[in-house]
Amino acid sequence: MSVRILLVLAAVAVVIAFGLALLVSPMGSLEQAIARANHLALVGMQDFFRAQTPGWVWTAIMLPILARPSWLLPLSVALLSGGAAYSLASRTPPGRSQRRRG
Repeated sequence: MSVRILLVLAAVAVVIAFGLALLVSPMGSLEQAIARANHLALVGMQDFFRAQTPGWVWTAIMLPILARPSWLLPLSVALLSGGAAYSLASRTPPGRSQRRRG
């Protein structure tokens, strides 16, 4: 069941990534895409991260993510969830014990 959930998540993330690449300029940053959708969202995100996390999280993690192309984050989620689904699907189920009962 979890394999199907991961595969659906991967498919949805790929569709979102290609939609962002087509609708927003392909090299447009995630920050530009969020600001285009809701210009107060970035201020809210910054306030949230600065209030709930250490200050370095906003500057060292979130700002570089926001500077990347908008389609890169959903495509990364798709690759990670697709890889996780493949790993879960290719596991060999635990076999029956070879010990005889009798």
